[in-house]
Amino acid sequence: MSIHSTEKKHLSANGMLREVRATFDDIPTLPKDPRGLKHAISQADCLMSGLSVFGLKFPSLLQFDNGLDDPVVKHNLRTLYRVKEAPSDTYMRERLDTLDPQSIRPAFVRIFALIQRGKVIEDYVYLDGCVLIACDGTGMFSSDAVHCGNCCEKHHKDGTITYYHQMLSGVVLHPDQREVFPLCPEPISKGDGSTKNDCEQNAFGRFFHHFCKEHPHLKAIFTCDALSAKVPYLRPVVEKGHHFIVGVNPTGNPSLFEWLKGVEMVTHKVTLRGEVLELSFYNKIPLNNSHPDFEVNFVDCKVTNRRGKTSHFSWVTDIPVTKENVFQIARGSRARWKIENIMDPKN
Repeated sequence: MSIHSTEKKHLSANGMLREVRATFDDIPTLPKDPRGLKHAISQADCLMSGLSVFGLKFPSLLQFDNGLDDPVVKHNLRTLYRVKEAPSDTYMRERLDTLDPQSIRPAFVRIFALIQRGKVIEDYVYLDGCVLIACDGTGMFSSDAVHCGNCCEKHHKDGTITYYHQMLSGVVLHPDQREVFPLCPEPISKGDGSTKNDCEQNAFGRFFHHFCKEHPHLKAIFTCDALSAKVPYLRPVVEKGHHFIVGVNPTGNPSLFEWLKGVEMVTHKVTLRGEVLELSFYNKIPLNNSHPDFEVNFVDCKVTNRRGKTSHFSWVTDIPVTKENVFQIARGSRARWKIENIMDPKN
């Protein structure tokens, strides 16, 4: 994908950061912090400084703080991120820790709107007029000592506790495109007053709800790992007119694989630069015994490389599988891991 500056200036780094800054300017700055002290730096400056930590690739907040005297860093903060006054690492942490994560959602929506207006999203339509959205959970904090009221907890046999925060991330991607476009991530953490840990499946439910509300006209295929191969999480996707391709395995979906025993599946082979992909599929089978009315279509993929080593993957989807689209379904799911290229016919 090539983006010409004369046609899509709003999609340049400078243009997108300008839009993000405009969104952050709408987030009100509280007149005082919890200690009763007046805020000296705006909320927008704190947020843009936090964003610059990632954009300018500082390894830590302390390194950011130490780099504030660098003329190049000062120039980038002023011209790219439009930061009038940069906070210290401690001040930034104190300010951003109290911010509701939902308040930055409009920034993601605003950037995605630019991508749509610029017709870039048209290059990401993959199958049945849908874009691929890959979802996965990731950890972002873990400690045996430091914690807050929203931390999830893992209790160990020796009596110790690990406190952690995670989030569910979702990106629009395409196997033939290098760039991915993130949607607003969903925190995986305890709600106020809750005693139970949050989980990735519940986070996906919230993520999907926000997606439908913020992008009502965008049709998607959601690709997820085997943790999401459960009817309560997949049924709403279909009911809202979207699709899914979800990993499955005998451990997590025993009744599905038991049902498949002895079934004669349709097989289709594809050879890519010496690697052989054996794709087998079978349509209309129940995902599990608890919900026999919820039928899925099963795809099995065996990849044999030049050395004879075999890798094995399995998925279920609501999309009817044929010899014509089975490779696209398998390749679309494997696009979740862009560092792997076994599904790319150009490699």
